[in-house]
Amino acid sequence: MSYQDKESERIQRIRSQQLQARDPLKKERKKQDHITRQFKSRQKYTASQGMADVKHKWKGLMIGLIIGLSVWIGLAAFVQASWVDLAGIAAVVICPILGFMFGASFDWRDELRDV
Repeated sequence: MSYQDKESERIQRIRSQQLQARDPLKKERKKQDHITRQFKSRQKYTASQGMADVKHKWKGLMIGLIIGLSVWIGLAAFVQASWVDLAGIAAVVICPILGFMFGASFDWRDELRDV
């Protein structure tokens, strides 16, 4: 082998080592690998995990609506008066609003804690 052949082989070897050392897709591969491992390690998606993803203000709204409907049904079942329907409608309107406001305050608290 001549000196030029040895030198060109050495330069190719050095170049390949440099390319391996600074692989531009190294971060991307590491990120994808991390995401894949995270996805594989997850169990089934449960209802409690789904509820954890929902913001507090929407949970509060739904809980308030359920409470308002329960109050209306309870009043209609146990009280025989003309004002029961008005009180039930008021409960169905006011309870979700209060639930939304309480939930929004919890979301606000979480946002402040994250900052």
